[in-house]
Amino acid sequence: MAKQSKKQNFENGAFVVSRSIFESDIWQKPPEYLKIWLYLIGKANHKGRKYRGYYCERGQYFCDYKELRDQLKYKIGYRSKIYGDFTPKNLMKYLRSTLMVTTMKKPRGLLITINNYDSYQVLGNYENTSEHSNENPTKTPDEHQSIPSINKNDKELKNLLMRKFEKFWKTYPARNGRKLEKGETLIRFRKLKEDEVPLVLKAVKNYANDPDIKNGIGIRDPKRFLRDGKGNQFWKEWLEVEHESEEKRFDEQGHRFKVL
Repeated sequence: MAKQSKKQNFENGAFVVSRSIFESDIWQKPPEYLKIWLYLIGKANHKGRKYRGYYCERGQYFCDYKELRDQLKYKIGYRSKIYGDFTPKNLMKYLRSTLMVTTMKKPRGLLITINNYDSYQVLGNYENTSEHSNENPTKTPDEHQSIPSINKNDKELKNLLMRKFEKFWKTYPARNGRKLEKGETLIRFRKLKEDEVPLVLKAVKNYANDPDIKNGIGIRDPKRFLRDGKGNQFWKEWLEVEHESEEKRFDEQGHRFKVL
């Protein structure tokens, strides 16, 4: 039986999960977020084929909310924990907002596209990265490359924006070895105007190269670097290297401004 089970495991195929998931925002979410994400990656088509009346390209999967809800249930002793109807809808809303997936409504469900599926499901893309690297294996975009409106339903445009965000995230300095709330940061990054994106990438370079920031002093959360709760866009103060002036770093008593 053990041999038969092992053989069946190989017959079911496999999919790739990057080690960077341990540093991702979804890893900090409740377990149902990660469960549904792994389910969608694993169920996405390895190659294009017709499924339930629809042709699904590589990296796509067709299902309905009932199927996702059924996949979320789990056992507590002899009883099953079952989620409500709104849970899978909220999970999909999160995955869409963080550009992890795009969806298209169909008469019998959703056609789900895993964004950047080709990049992450090719083992060769991981060969040139360090075992402990969180580097995105996709090509780094030119920071001055234009991004047309993200409102257009165009997979390439969304992938380009995601690559630019990953460049921002990689450059941004960690605080105490961690970068928090990647999903919320991405939401704020998406709200930038087209001509602001290259400026933000320039600002984050200046910020990361600042002597105090390199020493771990005064590092803001990345989402607040883009926009804080009062609407202030801190990144605009870092467009020029002259930002090292004392009046911007200290208050009237000479104390460093408190980082929220």
